[in-house]
Amino acid sequence: MNIAAAPNSFEYPTLKRLLQEDPIFACLSKMDVTMLLKDVRRHAFSQGEAIFSEGMVADHFFLIVAGEIEVFRATPGGDEKLFGYYRHGQLVELYSMFMKMPVFSLNGRGTQDGIAYSFERNALSGIAQKNPGLTRALLQHMSQKAHAYMNQVDFFTGSNAEQRLAAFLLYLSDLQDGTRLKLPCHQKQIGSRLGIRGETVSRTLGRFKINGFVEQKGSQLQILNRPALEQLLGVEYRNMEMWT
Repeated sequence: MNIAAAPNSFEYPTLKRLLQEDPIFACLSKMDVTMLLKDVRRHAFSQGEAIFSEGMVADHFFLIVAGEIEVFRATPGGDEKLFGYYRHGQLVELYSMFMKMPVFSLNGRGTQDGIAYSFERNALSGIAQKNPGLTRALLQHMSQKAHAYMNQVDFFTGSNAEQRLAAFLLYLSDLQDGTRLKLPCHQKQIGSRLGIRGETVSRTLGRFKINGFVEQKGSQLQILNRPALEQLLGVEYRNMEMWT
């Protein structure tokens, strides 16, 4: 990642707006926002560029304003296990700020060129100690993530490959705001995310195409029959919040 630099004067109003629009920071006073922005740094990153690494000291968190970051872990066999994506306006590695020994729990890498801003852990911690509204918002945020992860465990232990892939495609559709999707990674990585083999992802996509559920050209995929994918999930999983 390029050397971090302080934002210019034109960037601060946008940063203040993005922070105040986020439910976690909506309760901050002007003084709190000023404290959080005191040591903010701007990071430009490229597609494929590492932004942070698992095990590094986590003395800052990120706000994405352009581009996209994927978070993952390397497996002992040399593969990558994908955990999720972050886009414009989303906060990255916020929960790591409050670990007893704050370290990044995942690797972060740009999937396209973009810009992120980093905020100091000490500033966030200082504000949280004085602002009970922020503490409540942080607890709510982390509780929601924990609830989503529990739902994932429930889903992955009770679903088949078609249900898992259908859920993932619907998640991407909501994330990318439409039925025309860009698959963010190779089928092997998708399989790792869903707990199935890459070959199973390929075969399942093939069945979806034969059944007229989707159409695919390379990494571009279009959902042709969203109700059919939703029906595959079944009532018990259709409205389950499980992606973070």
